[in-house]
Amino acid sequence: MIKLNLKTTLVFCVLLAIHVSTVRSQTYTWMKGSNSYDQSGLYGTLGVPASTNNPGGRSGATTWKDASGNFWLFGGSGFDAFGNNDFLNDLWKYTLSTNEWTWIAGDSLVYQSGIYGTLGVPSSLNKPGSRAGAASWTDAAGNLWMFGGYGVDAFSSDDVLNDLWKYNISTNQWTWMKGSNANNPYGTFGTQGVAATANTPGGSLLGVSWTDASGNFWLFSGQGNNGTNTNPQGALHDLWKYTVSTNQWTWVNGSGLTDQDGAYGTLGTAAPSNIPGGRFIASGWADALGNLWVFGGLGLDATASSSNYDALNDLWKYTITTNQWTWVNGSNTAGQGGTYGTLGTPATSNIPGGRMGHMSWTDASNGDFYLFGGTGYFSTSQDDMNDLWKYSPTSNQWTWLKGSNNAATNGTYGTLGTAASPNTPGSRSVLAGWTDNLNNLWLFGGDGVPANITDYGNMNDLWKLSNCAAPVLTVSANHGPICKGESVTITAGGATSYTWNTTPVVQTNSIHVSPALTTTYIVTGSNGGGCQAVFNFTQLVNDCAGISGNSKSETFFKIYPNPSNGEFNVRASSQQGTSILIFNALGQKVFEQDLNSEQTLLQTGLQKGIYFYQLNNSAKSDAGKLIIE
Repeated sequence: MIKLNLKTTLVFCVLLAIHVSTVRSQTYTWMKGSNSYDQSGLYGTLGVPASTNNPGGRSGATTWKDASGNFWLFGGSGFDAFGNNDFLNDLWKYTLSTNEWTWIAGDSLVYQSGIYGTLGVPSSLNKPGSRAGAASWTDAAGNLWMFGGYGVDAFSSDDVLNDLWKYNISTNQWTWMKGSNANNPYGTFGTQGVAATANTPGGSLLGVSWTDASGNFWLFSGQGNNGTNTNPQGALHDLWKYTVSTNQWTWVNGSGLTDQDGAYGTLGTAAPSNIPGGRFIASGWADALGNLWVFGGLGLDATASSSNYDALNDLWKYTITTNQWTWVNGSNTAGQGGTYGTLGTPATSNIPGGRMGHMSWTDASNGDFYLFGGTGYFSTSQDDMNDLWKYSPTSNQWTWLKGSNNAATNGTYGTLGTAASPNTPGSRSVLAGWTDNLNNLWLFGGDGVPANITDYGNMNDLWKLSNCAAPVLTVSANHGPICKGESVTITAGGATSYTWNTTPVVQTNSIHVSPALTTTYIVTGSNGGGCQAVFNFTQLVNDCAGISGNSKSETFFKIYPNPSNGEFNVRASSQQGTSILIFNALGQKVFEQDLNSEQTLLQTGLQKGIYFYQLNNSAKSDAGKLIIE
């Protein structure tokens, strides 16, 4: 088999508000890496994080997320520290809180043989060989698992692999768990539905992997070997389950043969005879009920043959409890263009075009499925794409959310570290990604088009797509409207950290200010993961003389007691033509009365609060603040 060339093979969630509400918004931020392509890796010192560290440009890397939401990345096809382009076996960690990469293990040079050690025994000397297109899982203890891919075995030779590895984060050690240490192995299928120590999938790459609610690992499809050497390498559609506690594989579903057409049955109806066609470089996810979902890939539709691989846009659901597949959405014919509809609007007719090498995520809060880019059909033509889609299982509808409905679109990077609506990653395929603990979507690298460049290459840019619910901010002051010269404390709540637009900037939940005129203060609240809400709070300031009779001309007008229960005495040296007007904090007139004697009792009937009065006659005027308790 010719060495895999992935390109040719694959052909502030910010709320601006006076009004308090919660929103979910998608805004891209370019976080790290270059806006060009084919960059060498900047490894730094093994085990030491640094702001200058960055993996080299690559595609087909293997990824995980740890319990803290940090991103782990292994290998792929790309560039080492010396500018060489081939398969990699470096292990990297990206820490969200510091925005830094750490080179954790493996080599900074391409095309490294695996060091397998003893089966089942961890060792600091062990390391998987360089590879791309491996499958991955994380177990309940936080260990990282990896299966197969196309790469270098223990004997410095490359082809498809079926080795299963476990990496222990706390000990920084790899363990070879199952499979062969030589390339191009065939599978041992055993009896369908029966676990056995001898069972193992054949060597393959670019399969789809999930973890179910019980912690079992699932592997579907890929490009590689079946159970015998009577069929050549091809597109697989066998489904496997790996049980961590027993270290055993179970062949669960599928024919065990390569290059099989799909049996679609009736749209929306599960059946024992249903089975997706052979495919690889598809995407998938597990829902909250433990069902497994698969979308697209490069493979065979309902009427294809082994010589007619094409991009698919069919969506399938596998129900573990019944061991049955259901064709849920999309076409049973490959090579379909997308129906985009209206940006941001779900519709039954919407559907992404057939594609492969796209990135997919699951929204943990509601089970929605997201996919980005890939190589495929945006219309009748095909190329790399940068469109973002959301699928809702509850409505069985797709929504085109962001990106272009055209192909080969350059990235709009904006300012490093700054979210902005125009920001968009360029078209790409075979990229990596994950969802952090706050439901933000992250994507890294891939083969595609960066900024202002018409060529394709391996990229190493890291992007964040804010997808968490904004914190619900509340802001209040310890006084309502104030008089010029008075102080007020304004306090925000509902977030974990705060930043006020004062000079100097204040980063606590409260500010103590003495504005000379009505001023709007802006506070940005974060929930700790970069998802923010912004609240504009306007503090009213009146140019009033004082309280309790300290009017501008106390000998002419006097109003008391102040504060009161709503009844006030007003005295004036001259009552002729005098009137009093009272306004609420919004400036609305709520009371008016003419004064007919030197001393008048006002029974306002107003509720508790802070108000402002105006006294006028032909000789004098006055204004001030009233407090009703």
